[in-house]
Amino acid sequence: IKATKVANKPFYVLAGEDRNTYSTLCLGGHGGISAVAHVIGEEYLKMYNLMLEKKDKNYQYNALAIHYNTLEVVKNLFMEPNPAPVKAALHMMGVLPNDILRLPLVSMTPESKGILRQSLIELGKIKDYKP
Repeated sequence: IKATKVANKPFYVLAGEDRNTYSTLCLGGHGGISAVAHVIGEEYLKMYNLMLEKKDKNYQYNALAIHYNTLEVVKNLFMEPNPAPVKAALHMMGVLPNDILRLPLVSMTPESKGILRQSLIELGKIKDYKP
């Protein structure tokens, strides 16, 4: 990242792994290509803006708190192949009418949905969800 800044040419460093977005921003990166932003986009945007704007001395700590608060949901959104977990989460949040996927893709297993559901409740993204 430092070499791209020294070269003084437009070059953007983006995290390709959602778990690495915070650390990429800390190292001077510019953001990320995020699958989880469909589900926790508001939180990721706030974390990004804190790191970009640096408005107060606690900006990095506050961004880190968002990172840690969302980490369980991020992990659970990758417990099964994409896009099944994201679609299941959006259904639980009331954004989508169902979480049905076209073959050869399949929906999440009930066990994984339960784990994802609990992490969404703990983050405050849903109150409760009954399939």
